[in-house]
Amino acid sequence: MRSSCTGLGAHMAVRDIRDFVLQVELLGIRVRTAIQSALVTLASLSYFDKDPEHEIFAANPANMVAYQALKALEDRSIVEIAELLKDEHKMIPAGLSIPRKEELRNQRDALSHPTTIKWHRPGMQQFFDSHRQWTDFRAAIVWDMWNSMTEALKDGGESCGMHRSESGASTRRCCTRSFGTR
Repeated sequence: MRSSCTGLGAHMAVRDIRDFVLQVELLGIRVRTAIQSALVTLASLSYFDKDPEHEIFAANPANMVAYQALKALEDRSIVEIAELLKDEHKMIPAGLSIPRKEELRNQRDALSHPTTIKWHRPGMQQFFDSHRQWTDFRAAIVWDMWNSMTEALKDGGESCGMHRSESGASTRRCCTRSFGTR
């Protein structure tokens, strides 16, 4: 059975759309964690920089366990997002372009292999040589990827599942601009 929608849905069977929805829901959990962690750590450093008398933080928040735990959550979320985007189970529709997928793969490789300095993939070596593992704002890369996935889902005429009522019915067509709200 084929969908009568235009866009993504026109080329996908109903089962394929459901698989894609599942993939986006799984990604949504990791996206939420990565972005929340990045924003909290960024805000804490910003407050610290604007507070020379150290009334809010007695020491640099980056030296605190809570900050380091949030960075670890962000790192782990990046690895899991990149692994989901490898799509080993073929849930992402063929032909669907996912922007910044390669950047997330490079971030994943850098996080998972912190002592490697010579890479087999030329793109990864260029990424490493330009120090992007340290300079990229990974939450922005994740957000761009997330918007792409939810836009494709919206074009397919399905809800991503992030907006459900108590009965389980979808309350919005898609979470394109406000992921993670219920």
